[in-house]
Amino acid sequence: IMSISSLTRSIFVFSQRRNYQFYKSIIISTQRISMYSTNVNNNNTSTLINPTIATITTEKPIFSSEKIELGRWLFCQPCEFCRGVVAESGLPKGDIPEVAFIGRSNCGKSSLLNSILNRRKLVLTSKTPGKTREFNYFLLSKRLHLVDLPGYGYSIVPKTIKTRWLDLLTPYLANRKQLKLLFLLIDSRHGILRRDIEFFQKHKTIICPIQVVLTKSDKISAKLLELKKLETEAKLIEIGIKCIGPILTSSSHKLQGLPEIRARIAETCEITSSS
Repeated sequence: IMSISSLTRSIFVFSQRRNYQFYKSIIISTQRISMYSTNVNNNNTSTLINPTIATITTEKPIFSSEKIELGRWLFCQPCEFCRGVVAESGLPKGDIPEVAFIGRSNCGKSSLLNSILNRRKLVLTSKTPGKTREFNYFLLSKRLHLVDLPGYGYSIVPKTIKTRWLDLLTPYLANRKQLKLLFLLIDSRHGILRRDIEFFQKHKTIICPIQVVLTKSDKISAKLLELKKLETEAKLIEIGIKCIGPILTSSSHKLQGLPEIRARIAETCEITSSS
């Protein structure tokens, strides 16, 4: 008998060749079925499998106009680079909340940070993957740290540097109490790849919620972008990743999806204009 995840993948591939809207509804249905598969315990009562995994939907996330405006206001405040961290001892003290960004090398992470900050060159960008080699901290409005983490999956980076990153990243993601939100950035042209799965296998314990963003959405058609979202959702459910909400999409080039990302940050970190 074909498993739910196998059926979802098969339908996804077939949906690229056939009627898109019809098979989209089937994919969503099979995902919901997999979320509510049941086990029978000793008392013959049903319990959810993986009850901690949040239901993921392909619908566009809905933020109130007030939350969108709060996000816009927050990211109009002063922002400055404050430090680069290469060891746990260099992490900032205090209780300022942190929002971190991570993804495969060359996924558009630095460009996205510049875009949501309304800056051009605050976060250094490069066409050469692997240039971010520290935990780069940016202080926004003196109340929030944005953390640009090194990209993973770039093979040319020396092994000693990779080891140093891993030694710092693993306890940071698992234990850093100031970390309130982790943005996982995925290039929408490729979707989840082996390197992304390996990242989650290495970091099975993450202390904060995860928000997935498909970057470079302007590089593919709207239909293919929607299919990539479906494929990504199915894979996240299959590997058991808990996400804070619907997948977001963004384009640094066309400035798309930025209000939602800002609103997510302001909401998760409980920012108010008077705080």
